[in-house]
This record gives sequence, structure tokens and C-alpha cells, in this order.
Amino acid sequence: MTPTTAAVTPNSAIETGKDTARDPAQDLGGRFAALTVHEPSESFLEKSRDASHEGPKPAQYDAASYEAELPTTSDDIYFAFNTLIKDLHQIRASIQWVWSGHGTHNFDFGAAAVTTNTAVSLARGLIEEVEPILAKYDGGFNRLLRMGFAHDCLKRGMTLDQVWSDGVVTGKQDANYDSYDSAVGCYFIPLTTFEIVSERIPNGVVVLADSPRGEYNDATPSWASMSNKQKFEKDSMILTQHVTDLLAVALLVPDFEVEHEFLRGMRILSKERKAPFTLLFAAQVFLDIHHELGAPAAQKIFVAMTDEVRSMDESVAGYLELHQNIKHRNWTLEWDESLQGVRSRIELNAKGPAYQAKVKLYKEGGLNVLPSDKEKDCIWILSPVLSGLYLSTLRLQVHNLGLDFANAWQSIMHCAHIYNLLGLENTWIDMNMAIFLLSESNFWVGEGRPKTIDDCFEKFYLQNGNTAAAFAPNRRRTHTNNSRGRVRIIEHAMPVSTVFAKAQVGIGTEIAWTPQLLEDIVGSSAFAEEATSDGKATSMAGLRDPQQLRAKERLRQQKAKDKASGKNTNVELVAPEKLILALYPRLFTESLEMTFPIFLLHCQCWKVMRALRDACEPILRDRPYAYRSLTREVDVAWVIWCIFNAVFGLDKSGHRIEPDSRVLNVARATCEKLLLGDESAKATKFLFRFKKFGIEKDEGAG
Repeated sequence: MTPTTAAVTPNSAIETGKDTARDPAQDLGGRFAALTVHEPSESFLEKSRDASHEGPKPAQYDAASYEAELPTTSDDIYFAFNTLIKDLHQIRASIQWVWSGHGTHNFDFGAAAVTTNTAVSLARGLIEEVEPILAKYDGGFNRLLRMGFAHDCLKRGMTLDQVWSDGVVTGKQDANYDSYDSAVGCYFIPLTTFEIVSERIPNGVVVLADSPRGEYNDATPSWASMSNKQKFEKDSMILTQHVTDLLAVALLVPDFEVEHEFLRGMRILSKERKAPFTLLFAAQVFLDIHHELGAPAAQKIFVAMTDEVRSMDESVAGYLELHQNIKHRNWTLEWDESLQGVRSRIELNAKGPAYQAKVKLYKEGGLNVLPSDKEKDCIWILSPVLSGLYLSTLRLQVHNLGLDFANAWQSIMHCAHIYNLLGLENTWIDMNMAIFLLSESNFWVGEGRPKTIDDCFEKFYLQNGNTAAAFAPNRRRTHTNNSRGRVRIIEHAMPVSTVFAKAQVGIGTEIAWTPQLLEDIVGSSAFAEEATSDGKATSMAGLRDPQQLRAKERLRQQKAKDKASGKNTNVELVAPEKLILALYPRLFTESLEMTFPIFLLHCQCWKVMRALRDACEPILRDRPYAYRSLTREVDVAWVIWCIFNAVFGLDKSGHRIEPDSRVLNVARATCEKLLLGDESAKATKFLFRFKKFGIEKDEGAG
């Protein structure tokens, strides 16, 4: 730098040690004393005022483009590679932390699967970012991984002869199993596995036929109790078996139920005949999860998934049976098709499309021995991530359909208001749970639940699209004013889960990761972290306080306005591992709402409204209250309107008359009789059945 400085400032004095030690402020006066300051002339000022103040513009025909030069030296490449490996280790550790909770009551494997797939997607972004740099190295990723593996073996005390001569680096069968931990850290088992698979892909049947077979079930020893040789053999077995399943899907099932990062990489492998490093990472994460869970837990996750899917199918079937001859006035064929589509999806997946693809490949290859029936569900049993993603997407689809249909009938909304009017908090357990999960703000406008009969009536009418002017003392006594706004419905409120829905179903659906999106994901959930009483952990608590929710929404809206106006919103970049740790608790809390059976609650509400009609109609029919005939089953929801009109005292013309408290007493007695015992908590028991699902942790699995 000295020659450059001298060239730029030729008259500057050379600094000595003495000069450097002096206080620069002491010489400021002397250095500027010799300067002469001239005032600008009038002509100069005139020209300055009249001059154009437009900023510089690029040349009209300037075709030049400017790019940052990629690092090319070996040191740059090694640095980029080592930094990437460290970042990926952090992501892997975060994923293992997520699955380490599988033995606790607050674990949801659907949320864990979505978090895992998101983490692998984030890792893919990091890998693709440095890929152009590492591609300049002779041998690319694979050679760098081998070098890293060998270096790690040496660090662990192995000799050069052990590393090279014994075949550790080449992956031969006589490898020194003392290198197992190094192999896990450097993606070596996936590397050698996919090198073999890549060579045989032109004849995919050979891959399927030659893959090592073995048992992976409840009798499999815990991971900690295995020797390194057993660990290596078990890793090779489950990875190769799962790779063959995914390869069959990649070759023959373009519209598989879910598209996770592992399957995405296998599709690339099947087309390009080479395994990208993103695939190696996904495969190692697959193994990491098995190290954490163990075979018994992986099997239980599959059983839990199939059990919950079957129960969701039954709840949809119950709705279709109830409404087989009861059609909404806006009912269309699309309504039936959407519900039947869910059931068809479940039925199709139960047939085992991956297994069918394997059978087809075997037959096309002329093999006499076909895959055994035991392998039908192997792809789901071996991959808790696939099972969790399938369950999560199905939960979201069924939940959203349930809300759409319940909103169309206004069944849950009407029953929530009659539940509050009759004071059924200690009777109707399912409605308690629904209001808690879906939030009170979805059911009552304004500040919380109404307390008095007049307030109950007013909020019921407001919720159903009427204006506040309808309740003014001096309003015109003609008819109830209709609101210009729509009837208020139960809003879909799972923002974080919804973001990832499209990325889990279908091919080519990518999430564009931006700092703003990351902030929105973390900030949009209606839950917040709270420290436990001992201060050693955090738990998730719902923001049910209206003031907290409004404050959070105001902050979100303000940030959106600032962004739209071009202001600096100070978006903080989120490290991938921190995003993972923040994402899982939010997905877990949203999974509570997703698991709650809306269709089951709708059928229960319909039963309540039908009982209220049968009990209250004789009283309502002969009175001058605002009454509508309830003889048709499709009009059963109108009984709630009639009860509110009678209790409040509103006649057909909208005039106030004497209320009738008999209806209130009859309605309360009817509901309390109907909701005795298990009838009041069917949906809640459904929720607890699956959300209290805790897999007993395999001793020493992790």
C-alpha cells in the first residue's frame, strides 16, 4: 500500500515512529495555516444556480455488465467448503433437536416433518450458493468430501495407512470401522451409496434387485448399543432400501402424494445420472433421524399416521352421509367433488403407489421374484418425514374444507352463540375447545364475549351481517337493517403452515426465501415463546388477549406500510438454524388447530340444532316472534335465530315486544340432556387421541 499512497499523495510526508505517536490534533492548525481560501465569484455562482441538477445516467447504448469475480484460488475454495460444512452441521443439529422431542407429549411428527423439509430446503440454498465456487475445484464436491473425510480420520488418530491403504476413503468392504463417526460427519455413506446407484441407473431393476435386504423393526437394537460395524451396515441397509423406493417413485410416479427434498434429489439423479450434494445432505439427514428415533419409534410414527388419516376419512364420510339429502342453497357439484377428492386421495395412497411402481419395474426387468407384501408401506415406515408431510398436508386440506362447509351452513358459528347465551361452558366441552383453538375474535365482534341477553342478541346480529344502527333506540321501526358487509365467518388462521403447503405437494413448487418472508413467517403466528417456570426451557403460549393480538397486527401492518413506501424496515437476517428452532414450535401449535375435527364438530352442531328445533318449535310457532318455518331439514339452523328473537323480544316487523324466557329454559334443558357424557366431547377426544401421541423413546437411540 505504501507506493500507492505515495502516488496518490506525492507531497505527503513520510510518517516516522515519532510522528505516529503524536496526537494528530496538535498539528491540525499548522497544516491548514498555509491554505488560502478564495470566495467564489458571482459568475461561478450564477452558473451553479442555472446548471442542471439531474443525476448521472447510464450511457444509452452501454451493453457492459459487471459481475463480482468468483474466488478461484485453492484457499478460497477450501474456505468456502469448510464454511459450508460448518453451516450444514448447524442445520443438522437443529433437525436432530426437533426429533429429539419424540418421547414427549408436545411432539408432533407432522410439524417436525415440515420443519425438517424446510431445513433441508434452506441447506440446499446454501449449497447452491457456493456450488459455482466449488465446481472450479478438480473433482468438485465429491473430491472435497473425500479429502475432508480423510482429514477428519487423521484428526481422530488414524494413520495414513489406515485411511488410504485399508480402503476407508474408497469405501471398500474392508474399511476400518473406526472411521464411522468421520463418515457420518462428512456424508461419506451417502456418497459411496449414490456412486454405486448412479452407475446402475440405466438398468434400474439391477439397483432394486441388488440392494441389501435386512430387518428393520422393533427387534433392531438401540443405536447407542450397536458397534460401528453394525451402525455402518444398518445405515447402508435402510438408506439403500429407501433409495430404491424413491427411485421407483422418481421413475414411474410423477404425481406422488408429497414432494420432499430427498425425492426431489432422486428425480435429479434419475435424469442426470449423478447425485448432487443436496441429495447427499438429504440422505444424511434421513439417517440422522433414524439415529435419533430408532426402529420402534419410526414404526409407531407410521402407525399413528395411518390411524389419524383413517379417522379423518371417517369424519369426511360422516359429513357426506349427514348431507346426502340435505343440500345448501348454494350447493354445487364442486362441493361433493372436493370431499370425494379427499377420500379418493386417501384411498389411492393406501394402495401403495411406490410399491406398485417397484412391482412394475421388477416385471419390466423380467425378474421372477417380486417385492414381498411386507414392502408395501416400506417407503412410509422408513421415512418419518414423508409420513409427517403427507399427514400435515392432509390435515390442512381437511381442516380448510371443514371450515368452508361449516361457514356455509353457519353451524358452528350459530351454535357458539347459543352456547354462550345458554351458559353451556361446563356442558359443551367441544365448543369450549373450538373457541379456544379458533380464537374468540372469530366468534364475537368487539371486546370479548357478551355477558347480558341484550349484548348476546346484538353480537349475534352483528356477526350475521347486520349494522349497529339496527340496535339504536331511535332507529326506524321497519325491519332489521342489513349490513353492507358480508356475514362474518370463521377465518382460516394458520399462516405459517399455509406458507409451506404448496411446497410439500407437487413438483416445481418453490418457496422464494427472502428476509422479509422469514420475518413474516416468524411474526405472523398468533403464538409467542414463554420461559418455563424454572427458566431452563421455552414453551409456546397463544396470544389470546385481544390487545396483544391487535398490537401484533398493528406492528405487522406498519411494517407492510413502511415497506410499500420504501422506508427501511430493518429486516433482521435469520440464521437457518435459528429459523428452524423458531419454526417448529409455531408449526406445533398450529397443528393443534389443524388436528381438531371440524367436520365432526359440524355434525355435532347439526344434532344440537335439530334437537332445539324439535323442542322449541311448538313454543315459537304460536308466538308473534320473528319466526321462520323449520319443517325442512335444510332450514334447521334458523332455530337459533328464532330463539334469539324470542329471548330478546323481536317481532316479525322488527319491533320490540315482551321476551319469552320459556324458550331459554327449554333450550338449555334440551342441550344439557343431549350433551351428557361422551356426546359433548367427541371432537376433543379425537384431538387428544392424536395430540397426546408420544412415542416412547428408544433407550440410547440418540
